[in-house]
Amino acid sequence: MYNEEMKRQFIKSYTKSLHTAESARLIFDALEPYEKGWGADFCTRSSSELQPVLDNILGIRMRSKWSDIIMLREYSKWCMLAEHPGACDGIMGVNTVGLDKIRKQMVASPLHLQRYFDEVFDAESEETLDNIYRCFLWMAYGGLVEEDTLNVKASNVNLSELNIVLNDIEYPLYREAIPAFKNAISLTSFIHRHPKYIKPVRKDRAQGETIMRGIRFNANILTIRAQISKRLVGATKDVIDKQTGEILRQKRTEQSLSYYRIWLSGIFYRMYEIERAGFPVDFSEVVLKEMEGKTYSLNDPSSLVRKRNLKMRDYTEDYQRWKLAFSI
Repeated sequence: MYNEEMKRQFIKSYTKSLHTAESARLIFDALEPYEKGWGADFCTRSSSELQPVLDNILGIRMRSKWSDIIMLREYSKWCMLAEHPGACDGIMGVNTVGLDKIRKQMVASPLHLQRYFDEVFDAESEETLDNIYRCFLWMAYGGLVEEDTLNVKASNVNLSELNIVLNDIEYPLYREAIPAFKNAISLTSFIHRHPKYIKPVRKDRAQGETIMRGIRFNANILTIRAQISKRLVGATKDVIDKQTGEILRQKRTEQSLSYYRIWLSGIFYRMYEIERAGFPVDFSEVVLKEMEGKTYSLNDPSSLVRKRNLKMRDYTEDYQRWKLAFSI
C-alpha cells in the first residue's frame, strides 16, 4: 500500500469488520501502482485523473464496487480532516453510472420524503384527503406491506412513542409524519374540492375505525393506488391549456416514487442507522420476510439457501448504491 501507515490508521478507524478491512486493503493495493506513478496519494488527485483508474480497477470487482467507492470517499474525507498535504475531494466527482436514477426514484431520509410530499400533496393543514395518502406512503416508509395499511386503526398508532403496532409487529413512525397521522386519526370530515364547486366543501368521512377511510366508503388498495398514482405522476408533468398551449402549472417535482421505492428507501434508512450504531449490515431478516409463505420450485434444499444468499447480496449492493447516490 502507498502511504501504508496512514492507510492502516484509516482502516482501523473506519471499520471493526475483518472482512471490510481486508476489502479496503485489497483496493488500496490495487491503487498503489497508480499512486507510485503519480508520486502522490490518490486523495490528492482530481476527478479526471481518478476516473479512468477507478473504471479500470472497480470494473473487475463489480460485486463490491459501490462499497469500495464509499470507502475511498471516506478515506479522502478522513485525509482532508487530517490536513494531509494536497488532500482534496476529487473522488467525489468521479462518475458512477446509475446513481442519478436512484436519486430520482428513492429518498435519503424522512425529511427528504416529507419535502417530496409537500411538492405533490396538499398541506396537512388544508385537511383534505391528501392526509390519508400521506399516511399510506408513510406506512410504506415504515415497512408495512400495502395490504396491511388498510387494517391500521387509530388504536394501532402511538404518536408519542412514534410507532405503529400491528399483529404484534412494531413499525417506526417519524416526526415528519405526525401532522398527517393526527389528522387521519382525529378528523371526522375532509375538505373536498371539485371542479363543479365554486368553493371547497367539507364532507363527512366513511364510518369505521381505520385511518385509511375516505369520504364515500372504506378504502381499497386499487382505489388508493389509482388516486395516488394520478397525483404522483401528475406532479411530474406540466399542466397545459389544450386550447392555447399555455402552461397553467409547471411540474412540481423531478422525482418518480412508488410504494415499493418508498418502502425500500425506509429499509435502507433504518439499515444505515443500524450501521452507524456500529452493527454489521445484515438484510437476512428482510429477505426471510420477503420469502415467507412463497413457494419456490427448487428440488435441491441448498438451492433455496443460495437463492436467499443471492437476495441478501442484492439488497446489500443496492444499499451501497443508495448510500453513494445520496453521499451518505
